[in-house]
Amino acid sequence: MNDSASGIYQEALDKLERWDLDAAEELLRRVLDMEPENAQAVNKLGVVYARREQLEEAEQLFEQAISLDPNDPAPYCNLGNIYAQREWLDRAKEAYEKALSLDPEYPNAFHNLGVLYRKLGDISKSVELLKQANRLERGRMREELKSSPKTRRTVTIGWAIIIALILLFFYLTRQ
Repeated sequence: MNDSASGIYQEALDKLERWDLDAAEELLRRVLDMEPENAQAVNKLGVVYARREQLEEAEQLFEQAISLDPNDPAPYCNLGNIYAQREWLDRAKEAYEKALSLDPEYPNAFHNLGVLYRKLGDISKSVELLKQANRLERGRMREELKSSPKTRRTVTIGWAIIIALILLFFYLTRQ
């Protein structure tokens, strides 16, 4: 992505996270006007349509994202969600397993597969997969926290405030 497309894409992700679907769609379409082959933007546009429960449109967009980047697990996982919503459970399972074959540590695929196994009545397999998803997600969050300069600064400031409060407490209790 070029810089302007990247910035617009990040803004679209923010809108999508806040469920401002119209704004997210508009921004994603702007990205695609600049970069028609942007698989991530196509995938996220599919998420917009899925959230609106426009399943056929979402499915087409996820398939388009897969054709643009067949090595990205996200659109396979999203396509699996569409299949699961339509009760096409075998197809959903295949899509989630394809996502895991591309990224064996993809927490969303583990989670969604766990939910699918619960639907299928295999509770022990469901719990196993959901626990794995949880472990992977916690690990990814820890790595993101470690690698983010903003987070490191926030943690450092937080510890400084805690130490200052403790020192203030000891000072006041000795008076």
